Amino acid sequence: MPTQSIVHYNTSIAGLPSQFAGTPALVTDHSVTLNSLQPMTEYFFGVSDGINIISGEDSTHRFTTWPTPGGTEPVRVWAIGDFGKGNTEQMQVKQSFIDEFGDDMPNFWIWLGDNAYDEGTDQEFQDKVFGTNSNYHPMFTRMPFLPCPGNHDYLSVMSPALTVNPPDQDGPYFDIVDVPTNGEMGGVPSGYELYYSYDYGNVHFLSLNSEIGSIFSGSDDWIGSSPFNSFSSSPFTQWLHNDLQANDKPWVIAYFHQPPHTDGSHDSDAFWEVYMKAMRENICPILETYGVDVVYSGHSHVYERSYLINGFFGDPGDFNNATHIVDGSSGKLSDGTPYVKYVDGPDAGVGTVYVVQGNSASKDDDANLNHPAHYFGHGCGTCVGSSVFEVNGDTLTGRYLAATGDFLDDFTIIKSSVVTVGDEIEFVQPEITIA
Repeated sequence: MPTQSIVHYNTSIAGLPSQFAGTPALVTDHSVTLNSLQPMTEYFFGVSDGINIISGEDSTHRFTTWPTPGGTEPVRVWAIGDFGKGNTEQMQVKQSFIDEFGDDMPNFWIWLGDNAYDEGTDQEFQDKVFGTNSNYHPMFTRMPFLPCPGNHDYLSVMSPALTVNPPDQDGPYFDIVDVPTNGEMGGVPSGYELYYSYDYGNVHFLSLNSEIGSIFSGSDDWIGSSPFNSFSSSPFTQWLHNDLQANDKPWVIAYFHQPPHTDGSHDSDAFWEVYMKAMRENICPILETYGVDVVYSGHSHVYERSYLINGFFGDPGDFNNATHIVDGSSGKLSDGTPYVKYVDGPDAGVGTVYVVQGNSASKDDDANLNHPAHYFGHGCGTCVGSSVFEVNGDTLTGRYLAATGDFLDDFTIIKSSVVTVGDEIEFVQPEITIA
């Protein structure tokens, strides 16, 4: 039923509803801008239909605003992919997260696509993401989400057999999400909900779109997925260059649905995986050129994590350890072998970790998990989970939380300097404390 959009908010529950924002228009998709918020401040809120409070004005409905851009405050993020199924596995993954973090939730969460199965309809989003079948209520009242779309979400945007120019693409996913398209949260404005960027403290995030390809129409193919047309650039890749050139944050994390490297329910070398190939061959070289640190994807219904690699944009058979591996260790701080990325010198910015997190409700009964670029994989008929990563100063740590409640994988990247001494280069390793 259409209602007004009214939000009450204040820095204490007792202060509600002294501040409010909203519109009198009767709508079903609500978007309200809260003004005069202070950075790194906790606010409590309630949602009203203009007559009654329908949600909130209690201790569970609260959020903390983001820090001043460029600040050094730590950021912790929850990442889930291929999750909107309304099944038992989705509930197990959600519960393992709540059991681990409880009231100490991350700053926000990212969706890696295929957010609502099977076709991304409005009803599927309501039932399997926002409804009681998913029961993400404790997250929605505490954490903002910043999504990217997947191929299943796109089934309600356009038919795979049809071509729609990306700026004209529309559907339930785009009706539901409300993301920063005009640089409100940092980054270069994209002008589209298709893809966007934002900052949190000293981290730059890129939410990209691996679905804006076209098999037959070159002008509608913004990632280069067509085997029939040559590809050099598009409005998307031009924006990506501009955004990364303008970035001044030391950490960069990108995420999109179709993984460049995987051997799970999808295979990197399958000839029909043209969207995965397009992201690997046309988008990842741009990301690595600008020193992107970690790439998160979904689509393949497993968890996979690469070594620190560079310059690998081919099929698994083309992988060369000597050429493509920057650091072939475990990357684990507990082993004393975290990955080190240099911020200056001849290898400044070299090395990216690729993570596939596509089993947050989906699973693969017959996963191979033999991709040569990967250090670790988790895939089977009961193998589901989610990822949490944290950036604190010069250190990034990513962890994989299985639905069993166990952290089965972790990796750490530490940024370090190269100090030039006379004609020699001295590589300065940071001090490492083994927990």
